[in-house]
Amino acid sequence: MRQDIRAQQEWHDTYRALAVPCPRRTELRRRPLRLSVRIEAHPFWSTPAAEGAS
Repeated sequence: MRQDIRAQQEWHDTYRALAVPCPRRTELRRRPLRLSVRIEAHPFWSTPAAEGAS
């Protein structure tokens, strides 16, 4: 679980870094995709939502 929270934090950090001009844009653009795969693969996101929850 802790790794997935870290992945989400890294995802947000990456988007903040993309907002600042820098020469390493290619790696920064690839990073959110890799992190999104890690986050989406977590069992929390693959279980159905509780019924009646909105």
